[in-house]
Amino acid sequence: MNLAELRDSICLQIIYELGQLKPWAEKNRIEHRIVLSEEAFSRVAEICLNLAILWKSETIDYFMFKQMLKAALFDNIGIAEEILLKKGPLTDDEIRIVKDHPRLAFDTAALCNLGLSTTFVGIHHERADGKGYPRQIEITEWIKQVFIFVIQFTALTSPRPWRPNLSLAETCQILKDDQGLVDPEIAKGIMGVFKQEYRVHIN
Repeated sequence: MNLAELRDSICLQIIYELGQLKPWAEKNRIEHRIVLSEEAFSRVAEICLNLAILWKSETIDYFMFKQMLKAALFDNIGIAEEILLKKGPLTDDEIRIVKDHPRLAFDTAALCNLGLSTTFVGIHHERADGKGYPRQIEITEWIKQVFIFVIQFTALTSPRPWRPNLSLAETCQILKDDQGLVDPEIAKGIMGVFKQEYRVHIN
């Protein structure tokens, strides 16, 4: 099964489960959309594998790999389309919705019985230094920090209504300078993988 087929299979499974949750979704005013493009999905998959296999020098099993990919598809669940596509600054209420959406995504993943993926969904905007959102908890497990890094990397390299996608070098520099996103040793290892695999020059 190639990445495109894997994404379609996972999306169909999640969309089916979300369909069963329609009454709950309407009651809680949750918008369920699988918004990660095939290109972004492939990028998440490639980076997860490279970081897990090359940096840690160990093979990430298919089960864990699939859990991370499932979780990545929940990145923007709970955020209304008018907020996602807004070009101007967000209002205080819109910022609150954005910062709270991981809770809604977590609840949705839990109701879909996605198992370990639910854990990844719940922490995808947290940080190692505890300054993320919505719970502001310190993330210490290396595999979760890798996932957080990949989500941030994918966001920066994907186009947004208010900016074009950033280059690989620009993204890596931003993440390198973002002290506290992940543990310094993990950040060093991640950047080493990028230098090796993607030939990226990082100051």
